[in-house]
Amino acid sequence: MPLHRRFALLLLALCLPLVHAVAMRGFMLADLHTAGADRALVWVEGTPAQLDALASVVDARHGRVPAGRVRRASDDVRPPKPCGPGAREYSIGALHGDQNHPARQLLESLAAEAGATVCRSRMFVFNELDVPRERSLGETAAAMAMQSLLLPAGFVIAGYWAFARQLSLPGPNASPLPLWRQLALGLAVAVPAWIALKLLGLVAPDAGIDSGYTVAAIGWPIAISIVLLEPLMQELALRLWLVTLAERALGTWPAVALSGLVIMPIHYTLDWQDTLPSAVVGCAIAALFVRTRSLWACLAANSLLGLALFLP
Repeated sequence: MPLHRRFALLLLALCLPLVHAVAMRGFMLADLHTAGADRALVWVEGTPAQLDALASVVDARHGRVPAGRVRRASDDVRPPKPCGPGAREYSIGALHGDQNHPARQLLESLAAEAGATVCRSRMFVFNELDVPRERSLGETAAAMAMQSLLLPAGFVIAGYWAFARQLSLPGPNASPLPLWRQLALGLAVAVPAWIALKLLGLVAPDAGIDSGYTVAAIGWPIAISIVLLEPLMQELALRLWLVTLAERALGTWPAVALSGLVIMPIHYTLDWQDTLPSAVVGCAIAALFVRTRSLWACLAANSLLGLALFLP
């Protein structure tokens, strides 16, 4: 194939992932304007003096942390495992976007300065509203639409199906394997990936799979988008579209590597602890697609890893 045709095919392979990245970023920014702010929480154990010293720094009434809050364990505020009944919850609110993890890291460092021990971290409340009744019905509907990623998913699905026949892209039932085997192979990729990410989290907590997510904290729209809609967008854009077209221009394994690297503009960060694990998992799922040519195998693997974010 002439070099200019390879280059044109490679650019075409990047088109739908670019739509995916722009839609994700655009709707995430829109969500910041329609939804409430986030809150980062840690649970801390220590002596009463240590906990009071930490409270004096974090509590918004007299501390140096904006929107800080301290709550003691009670029937309404129960400490999560493995924290004991004497633990306290320390949190920072009014957060947006990429402020969540820096706020969590600040709380952890303040606890260490006070000599206390963080017994549970990486916990977040998303779209927290100080006065829920102030939001109108229209604002609530707009926030749910942004959070659920229904419209970005629609862009990716429409883009794929509009050009699938012209570009000879595989359909959802292109794999010759039985459906049960496709799903089993997806499980066979997801489980080792989950174990590897859990082990990585022991060495580099920010790079692991422990998200601190709960359905109660983030709401059903975001939970559904994490487990179903975002995996569907990724598999259509990064595997069925990108790998298929990039294979024709570069060959199989360069296309697999490209499928993993393209995750970077979606995350929009050069932090290896965030991007590198996602890229490696993306390459593993791309290799699964090359092996099976199955949307369902890749979607099963991706969705199971999304579901694993809610595991303790």
